Amino acid sequence: MICGILLAAGAAERFGADKLAMPLADGQVVAVAAATALGQGVDRLLAVVRDEDAASARLLREAGVELSVCPHAGRGMGASLAWGVAQTAQAAGWVIGLADMPRVQARTVQALVQRLRAGAAIVVPHFQGRPGNPVGFGRALRAELGRLDADYGGRAIIRAHAASVDRLAVEDSGILKDIDRAEDLTIID
Repeated sequence: MICGILLAAGAAERFGADKLAMPLADGQVVAVAAATALGQGVDRLLAVVRDEDAASARLLREAGVELSVCPHAGRGMGASLAWGVAQTAQAAGWVIGLADMPRVQARTVQALVQRLRAGAAIVVPHFQGRPGNPVGFGRALRAELGRLDADYGGRAIIRAHAASVDRLAVEDSGILKDIDRAEDLTIID
């Protein structure tokens, strides 16, 4: 089983509001759009949230997404990622998606999963030579993922295993686009 972990526990301090609950130009909600694409490619989808009562968490739950509240999400992305891996420890691999990246295409997630099923240790999508998200990790890296903490996501693991990284070329600029400012909500690809 390949599990998708949607990291949705950030504080959105730079944005100034629960950006994950904001509507995009096409009417979809940021977090739900990100969850939909991730969920279309994995066997199980788990959204790691900060607070189950936050607007974005409610919207994800209403969309049928399984939630897990990370009790130490305030420590950062690495802590949330480790929490998600611990909640899905039986998985054969993970595709780690960011809830503020709603423009990732489902076919990109499906291609990542295919590479993980074929035995890849780490799969990083690249658009026009630039690496992006989501990223796939094989089961062999479970312990390292589980030790992440603070605001250190999977980058350190990717660097430590650079020789094992499978670079997946995709025609999906969404792997590079996150929502950081209100203007980002209005961009239509």
